[in-house]
Amino acid sequence: MTAGEICGICNEVEEAPLVECIRCSTKFHLALFKDRPGKDCGDAILGESMGVEMLCNNCIELERAGSDAGANLLGLYNAMTEGRLPPPMAPADTAAPRPARPAPESTSDRPRRRFRRIDR
Repeated sequence: MTAGEICGICNEVEEAPLVECIRCSTKFHLALFKDRPGKDCGDAILGESMGVEMLCNNCIELERAGSDAGANLLGLYNAMTEGRLPPPMAPADTAAPRPARPAPESTSDRPRRRFRRIDR
C-alpha cells in the first residue's frame, strides 16, 4: 500500500492529490467536478485577482466569523492613521428635497405625451 496525503481538515488519508489552501497552506479534499463523486473539505472561489483560489473550511469559517464590516473598517482606519485621528462621523442624511413640478401649461398649444410621467 502506498502512503497518501493526509487531509488537514478531516484527517483522512487520500491516495488522490489534495489541493492546498491559499491562506494557510493546509492540504484538503476538493471535488473539482460536480458530476463526479468526491469529498469537499473546502471550496474554490474567484479571488481578488480573478483567479481561482482554493480555501479550506477552517479559513472559510474564520472569514465568516470576522465579517463584521464596521469593526473591520474601523480597524483598517486605525491602522492607516496609526490611531492619530479619531474615526470620521457618519454623514447625516442631508438629501435635498425634490423640486416641485411646475404647473402644467395649457394643453391646447402643446402635443400630448404618449406616456405618463411617474414621480416617485
